[in-house]
Amino acid sequence: MLKLFSGRADHPLASDGELAGIVAALAGMDPKAALREIADWLDSLDAAEDFGAERRFTVLVRLEDAAWAPQRAMVRDIFTVPRQVKGYSAPLFQLGRRLWRRVAAGYMRCLDALGEEGRNRDFTRRVLPALAARSLRAHAQWLKWSEFRYGPVDPLLWQNAGAAYLAAVDAGCERRRAPAQPGDSAPGCAQDEYLRALVFHLSAPDRLRPIEIEIADRLIGRFLPLIRFPAQATPAALYWVDPARPMAPMRLARTPTASASLRYIELAAAAPAVAELMGGVSKGALPPDLDLGGSYPPKVVLPVAAHLSRYWGARPPTRVHPRHGVHSAARSVLGFAHVFGQLSGKAAGAVNWDIEDVSRGGFGVRASLPDDDVLRLGTLLGLQPEGGENWVVGIIRRIARDAEARGRLGIETLSHAPAAIEIELAGRKTDVLLLDALDAGATVRLVLPQFGYEEAVRLRIAHEGRVAELDPAGLLESAEGCDVARYRVLSVRPAGPA
Repeated sequence: MLKLFSGRADHPLASDGELAGIVAALAGMDPKAALREIADWLDSLDAAEDFGAERRFTVLVRLEDAAWAPQRAMVRDIFTVPRQVKGYSAPLFQLGRRLWRRVAAGYMRCLDALGEEGRNRDFTRRVLPALAARSLRAHAQWLKWSEFRYGPVDPLLWQNAGAAYLAAVDAGCERRRAPAQPGDSAPGCAQDEYLRALVFHLSAPDRLRPIEIEIADRLIGRFLPLIRFPAQATPAALYWVDPARPMAPMRLARTPTASASLRYIELAAAAPAVAELMGGVSKGALPPDLDLGGSYPPKVVLPVAAHLSRYWGARPPTRVHPRHGVHSAARSVLGFAHVFGQLSGKAAGAVNWDIEDVSRGGFGVRASLPDDDVLRLGTLLGLQPEGGENWVVGIIRRIARDAEARGRLGIETLSHAPAAIEIELAGRKTDVLLLDALDAGATVRLVLPQFGYEEAVRLRIAHEGRVAELDPAGLLESAEGCDVARYRVLSVRPAGPA
């Protein structure tokens, strides 16, 4: 662990020799330890007041470039190494967020120094294209690592990213790529890096699992050249942003206030290319030039491509049912086993949540969001509104933190009248949840333990004095720790001798 240094010129980062030694030492460290060390050095650099803009930029570039290799290794470790330890990834997501927040802040400090009238004119001309692009890339990374935990996203992120982009626009270098130096992890131009962050936000990462967020970010980079960023509204532009305002990009629901800095975003031109990729991936083939930063099977990549296709299309998803604001408490249980236990009359350790809105399709609730990986997208849950007797079964579709330990969950309702039933499956007693009424000729949904659905296996269910024969009709989704599947009800008869 480094010591705390003053901002004087004798700071270790002020010496080329010592900086080179620091960077060399990082190469031999465990990736996570190296990233922590870099983050600590960035903290020290931020506290150093006597660094000029040119020296600060030089140090930032060296430290940022040194971070990419261990970050790639850490990402592979998070997403491709199977683990049963809950909470393993949360501190690593926080580390990535801390690192890139510091990198972004350091580059903004350099940009602010360039803006001081009469100073650093030669330095500005030489480095502004690279400085603006690196700053925007750092902000995009800060955004991604924040979204791995579903926020919170600091409003300063969008304010500073917009300022960095406009600094490049004012200098006429927003589309100029800085020349790459040996060993340099050169970014794209400032406009590309800004647009990538905007598209990432518009691609609804709060509806993706962390591994899917990483894949989506890689796919965005692949298709970015097809996405347009005009200064004038066009029929294909469904989103807009004003870099001069501290705002994230928004859907074009109405004409925004006129501004010279206003920009529009056209995603639709990339949709056919995404569809073409989906066609190949659905056949089990990934393009040989597709760089996802790791080895992911087609079945993991395909839902992400489909997600981007929906949000980049001419008609992106909109809310189907209107929401109605309420203020009500509710008891909740998480996970298939606990939901089954609660519905079968066994205590399941319910926690209290606050319902904020309801619709025909689900609930919006405010809840504690601990860093133990329990609350994940696709988690099955049971919810009992205050004053009610029945439990509702739903599934978490959206997570958005507005504070470190609290946030909002979007829950899709699966059933208002679920039933916990024990069946025979492959010769073993198995717990399942019945979500629909058992009527002959109808199609019903069951929730089974993970990997419990089999296409060729019929089921027999005894429920409320009747026995039903069910024929599998398709897997709806593999949720977190369970399968949700459809079955056709072939017959229903009273229980008892056949």
